[in-house]
Amino acid sequence: MTACNSGNSTVDSAKQGQEASKDKAQNDDDVFGAYVGLKNALVDGNAEKAKERAGNVKKQIASVKADKMTPDEIKDWNAQAAKLNADLDQIQGSTDLKGQRAAFSHLSDDLLVNIKKYGLAKRTVYHDFCPMYNNGANWLSETKEIKNPYYGKDMMECGVDSEEIAPAK
Repeated sequence: MTACNSGNSTVDSAKQGQEASKDKAQNDDDVFGAYVGLKNALVDGNAEKAKERAGNVKKQIASVKADKMTPDEIKDWNAQAAKLNADLDQIQGSTDLKGQRAAFSHLSDDLLVNIKKYGLAKRTVYHDFCPMYNNGANWLSETKEIKNPYYGKDMMECGVDSEEIAPAK
């Protein structure tokens, strides 16, 4: 079994400064930016904020423009958007972090495919992996720094960067 080193759960002044800049890192002007807000809510262990942020992701999915897509791409995007929205519905419908994090794992896998296929990010995306959660789980991040949304403060640094995805052009 693979193990992770968990980070120190005490909050020092540097981490407090990171908290203040976290909302600046989240930028709801694209699907990925809205997803970052959701991921950060799960990192913080805040189920209510995760529900709210899931709604922001849904708004961004609805705003994806299909004007440059072929009819086949539009059909595929609509199917993919339905999958993403179903994952987000589970997050919004869950009453606890455990359920939200399980749905987030599916959302992350589904979004990873769509970021690559449809360019849903305007900045670099870091594809991260936690070997401990549910026999391994992916998530996407705006930084190389590992902040695990599946374990939050209990195992904040559990995970590895597995891929860097260039922003959409």
